[in-house]
Amino acid sequence: MAVRMNILLDIKHKKLLKKLADDISSSESEVIRRALDAYDPQQGQHAEEIGVLLRALQAANQQARVALQRAEKEVEHTLAYYQAVGAPHSEKQAINA
Repeated sequence: MAVRMNILLDIKHKKLLKKLADDISSSESEVIRRALDAYDPQQGQHAEEIGVLLRALQAANQQARVALQRAEKEVEHTLAYYQAVGAPHSEKQAINA
């Protein structure tokens, strides 16, 4: 069921409404309906939540980088150790050593 309404717009908004309607080959009423459907009064709150999540993701990413760098250094030291002492040639030799 449709309801007729009168709204007051300044000239700038009226021109914008007409341009938007013309751009989509639709009525001004349809533009207003679509705008109302898309309107989210909590949009600012969502942006804040996304910011908090992004900062948490960046911190976790930094921690992962640090852990990866430490692990790479440990692998380098382990490889250097085995190269210095001579790595066993097989599992059997490693077990018997």
